[in-house]
Amino acid sequence: MENAAQRIKNLERKIMEMIRYGQDNMAISDRLHRWTRTVMLTHDLRTARARARARPAAPVPDPQAAVRIWGVAPELAHLPCAAEVSDDVKIFATSLVAPYAGPTRASRRPAGFDNAESVMSLA
Repeated sequence: MENAAQRIKNLERKIMEMIRYGQDNMAISDRLHRWTRTVMLTHDLRTARARARARPAAPVPDPQAAVRIWGVAPELAHLPCAAEVSDDVKIFATSLVAPYAGPTRASRRPAGFDNAESVMSLA
């Protein structure tokens, strides 16, 4: 009987962890959406750059963050956000029909992080 009680307790712990991850992902997704909207509604390149670099207070800690934009004008190709990404990342990103925050495969992790192999989720 105690074995069953322990299994139930372990399952409850896993469910709570999954709920917490889901809440964290929603918070990250919402924050990313607000940031993207702010940048995209900016019509002046200088202001857009400043807003793109701004990082609002994070509701969820995100130890690594990077933005990747492809297909930029040649005069903007030197910017860190224009760093090359793999075809797998491009295919994944362009296949989305809604914002995404959640787990990722190693092949979908954009390069340029200090410790890329530790990136387990993305938004």
